[in-house]
Amino acid sequence: MNEKKDSVNAIIRKKAKKFITKNPFSLKSLQDGDIQSLVEELRIHQVELEMQNEELRRAQLELQEARDKYLDLFDFSPSGYFTVNHKGLIVDVNLRGAEMAGLPRSRLMNRSFYALVRRNSTKSFPLDALLRMGDGEKLSLDLWFGGKKEGSIHARLDCVAATGSEGRLIRVAMTDLTELKRAEDALINANIGLEMRVHERTEELRRANVALREEVAVRKKAEIELMRQRDKLEDTVRSRTMELTIRNSELAREVGERTRLENEAAAARDEKDALLKELQHRVRNNLTMIQGMIYLKGEETGNAELQDLLDGISRNIQILSVLYGLLGESGFIKKVNLDTFFNRIADLMADAFSLSGRITVDRELECMEVDSGRATLLGIVLNELITNSLKHGFPEGKSGSIRIHLRHTEGGLTLEVGDDGLGLPDGFALETSERAGLGILKAIVHQLNGTVKVDAVSGKKFLVTIPLP
Repeated sequence: MNEKKDSVNAIIRKKAKKFITKNPFSLKSLQDGDIQSLVEELRIHQVELEMQNEELRRAQLELQEARDKYLDLFDFSPSGYFTVNHKGLIVDVNLRGAEMAGLPRSRLMNRSFYALVRRNSTKSFPLDALLRMGDGEKLSLDLWFGGKKEGSIHARLDCVAATGSEGRLIRVAMTDLTELKRAEDALINANIGLEMRVHERTEELRRANVALREEVAVRKKAEIELMRQRDKLEDTVRSRTMELTIRNSELAREVGERTRLENEAAAARDEKDALLKELQHRVRNNLTMIQGMIYLKGEETGNAELQDLLDGISRNIQILSVLYGLLGESGFIKKVNLDTFFNRIADLMADAFSLSGRITVDRELECMEVDSGRATLLGIVLNELITNSLKHGFPEGKSGSIRIHLRHTEGGLTLEVGDDGLGLPDGFALETSERAGLGILKAIVHQLNGTVKVDAVSGKKFLVTIPLP
């Protein structure tokens, strides 16, 4: 700002020197008093000029600041401003106007404003009429504007005519109405769509009304037919009621007869249950007596091998007694819970051999039901396998454990009995073994259409597979 002030002063001083050179003034013709008075006057005038000059400088700075503010407001206004001369060329434009035109401001200067009006709006822009307007006359119009088709906007132009140093001018204030125009178009389209839907709905209601009238006529006919059918039905109901009354009397007599027969059947069933309980009691007593007789005979023989055989028979009789007890507990149904049966057999074997913690019997038994016949044979199989483990796997008081695993398999069941005792002797073959217990085992498995084999890896586990219906 100071550099600009110094430049202005230098220009003024140069002009002053040039004026004095052209108009010389001689002081020789003046008296001393006049010269002194003139010098005093000049000094006063100099001070006045300096004060005026300072005031002018301050006014010039304020004017420059105001101009800069105006230019900022002009350039960054939300509206676009264009100044068009009498030839229709753009002589001034702000930044917003250049943005609306879609071109840099440098490319807009001295460019035809008319060329920026989109072709479909050229008839709406009367440039000649605008140039003929008097100073201060205004004109507003809407049109499509922009230097690029894809970036054109719908704008409101507020034009005013003026006369400047460059001659006739038109000042244009431009407002972007694109979003408003789009909203108006959307509203118009929505209104058209609404009218179409109203028309369609009206037509639908008309057709529905016609259909409703037809349906009412059909329903009236149906009501008449329904009344006719009701009268017919009432006649049928009266006739059927009479038939049912007669039938109810017959049913009452039949119900009385059936009640009498059911009472007789219940009495017979109670008598049968009493007989079954008595039979169960006698059978278990007989089994216990037979077991006691076998035990006494075994004690009398003095033959260890014969006594061992009799003990096995005694245990099998005990197994039958256990099974019979389970059947009695379940009301003598044909199915037996095999897992419960096997648990009781394992407890029975532990008591029979007086294991008392020396040998544990671990069990993993899946819940399953089989008929009583298979349960009896499977109980004897389990007895023989546990007996085999106790006699041959843990001789001379050796301790250990026996593991029983019962599980479902596809189409049947698998029973695994193994131990951590001595195992089978070298060269043992189940097919050629002459042990009596294993002979019984193989015969029963064969009778049940099953298979039995020894685990080839450990030689300490038997696997019995039995198919089930």
